[in-house]
Amino acid sequence: MSTWNLSNNFNNGHLSEEKPVSGMMGLIYGLHVYTTLIWPLSENTWKQHWERLKQNAAVMDLAFEFNEQAILKQMEALFRPETPVLRLAVIANTSDYREFWTNPTHKLPSRLILSVRPLAPSMMDITLQTAVYERPMPLVKSAAMAESILLKRKALAGDAHEVLFLGKSESKGEQKVTSEADRTRQRIHHLRSPSWELETQGYFLRECAMANIFILETNPNPTANGKFGHLRLKTPHPERDGCLPGITRQQVLDIAAQMGLTVFDEENPILLSSLAEAQGVFIGNSASGLSSISCIQHNEGEKALSLAIHWSDEARSCLEHLRMTF
Repeated sequence: MSTWNLSNNFNNGHLSEEKPVSGMMGLIYGLHVYTTLIWPLSENTWKQHWERLKQNAAVMDLAFEFNEQAILKQMEALFRPETPVLRLAVIANTSDYREFWTNPTHKLPSRLILSVRPLAPSMMDITLQTAVYERPMPLVKSAAMAESILLKRKALAGDAHEVLFLGKSESKGEQKVTSEADRTRQRIHHLRSPSWELETQGYFLRECAMANIFILETNPNPTANGKFGHLRLKTPHPERDGCLPGITRQQVLDIAAQMGLTVFDEENPILLSSLAEAQGVFIGNSASGLSSISCIQHNEGEKALSLAIHWSDEARSCLEHLRMTF
């Protein structure tokens, strides 16, 4: 027999006589993908969520044979004003563990689960705690979230509200010390006081546990296109930096372009050290909207560093415009 026999296992303190749970293997091995959205939503936004869910299911070898219109009707029936956040999860639907490797060329059977919850309001002026980490399969919104959740819980146990994942590599844009004079200046600076720019060299931004991150900075080439021509917007690149290509991320970029805001895509990753020059920093996801950042905490060895984000009036106004449009 290839299915797990639950009668030989404890279930909430007693022996279970139930049949094997459909989808149990998908839960045990983390073979499921999901998307989270706010209902009601525009047709375009729905298509973005549905197509991403379908694409991510394909990456995970999950069959995707669901009737889109039937799902929409079910979502409409589930909707309540007090629980507008809906999550759609596609999970490997089998209790036969051998099915994972006996037919590797066939898609795994799957089922789609809908769940709802109340809206978590976006917060203003929150604190991020950094951690060097890259999610497994960062381009896929999947159940591989255990370490992300633990790192966020660790950040919450301090005085932070969210964790900011970083990469670290000298080849990822670290500024090189080119002369003995530069080395001497750095040694003197280290002796005087911790410096954010020096202590955070080599770290680059990826994403937060539950959100993408965005930076507003001074535009070196101001434009007359819109009221925010003196600013430009940056965000980590999914393929280059290892972050989720979030739907909210793309919507923010689209809205920014419509506002006349310069959207800047650097060739190199965004350095943690560069945030000292930011006009504003914020994070965003579909369920909570856009939240401004007031402080970023970073531990370098035994040194605890903290960077206050000093928002300019123009950057604050820009975020409010983005939030209202979003």
